[in-house]
Parts: sequence; structure tokens; C-alpha cells
Amino acid sequence: MKSVGFSTLWSRLASLNNTLVICMIGDNGGSLEGSLDGCFNEYAPVGGFTEDPAYVLKHLDEIGGPKSYNLYPVGWSWATNTPFQWGKQVASHLGGTRNPLVIAWPDRIKDRGGIRFQFHHVIDIAPTILAAAGIPEPVEVNGVTQKP
Repeated sequence: MKSVGFSTLWSRLASLNNTLVICMIGDNGGSLEGSLDGCFNEYAPVGGFTEDPAYVLKHLDEIGGPKSYNLYPVGWSWATNTPFQWGKQVASHLGGTRNPLVIAWPDRIKDRGGIRFQFHHVIDIAPTILAAAGIPEPVEVNGVTQKP
């Protein structure tokens, strides 16, 4: 590995101050169908059937394969929705329906650690990046006219 001098390292780190970093946390949050023990087939509890943990353990090697439609236990679901309570089925506390988005751009965003409470959607991300880079939104992509 090639070593670099302090000034080179410092300039590389300093360039990160002008780097836009976006971290979208989650994919719409965790779902609560998995029961306390998780399930081998997600449709079992949805259909009102309870899978015994012994049944799930018996099929442990099949989880993730074509014969399973598994889902993790509700404890993991709840954890993935943190800091919001509950999950998609109990939307009153926004768990599973509202996910954090972290943006860092030290040279441009001066409110370090600031929190915004407005809602956004994944379709807001690309226009934001394009605007930040000074690139116009495409009118057409692969022959398909784009909606603004």
C-alpha cells in the first residue's frame, strides 16, 4: 500500500466536505406478520394459521430458498422501525410508514445535526441530486418521455 503524506491525506478528507451523502434508512419499515417467533410462510399468520416454532426449526435449512416465504419475528420488525412505534399494520405511530433520511453536505448544509419534520418521497431524491449538481432533469430516458 502506498503511503501518503499528511497534506495529501488532509486534502482528501477536506474534499469530503463538498461531497453530498444521502442515506435513506429502510424500505418502508418492518411488517408485523411474523408473530413472536417468526414464520416459515408469511401467509400462514395472515390466513389465521399459527406455525409452531418446532415446525419452523424443522425447515430451518429451507429458509431463504424457493420453498419458503419466511418473515422475521415482530421484535426485529419493531427494531427496524425505530424510533417510531409499531409497524405497517398500526400506522398511528408512523412505524413502518415513515423512515429517516440522512443527508450530509458540510460545505452546503450549515445546520449540522438539524432535524426536518417534513415528509419526502423517494422520487424527491433524484431531482435533488440533479439540482445540486446543476444538471437539468431529463426530458426523455431511453425513448420514454419523463414526467416532471
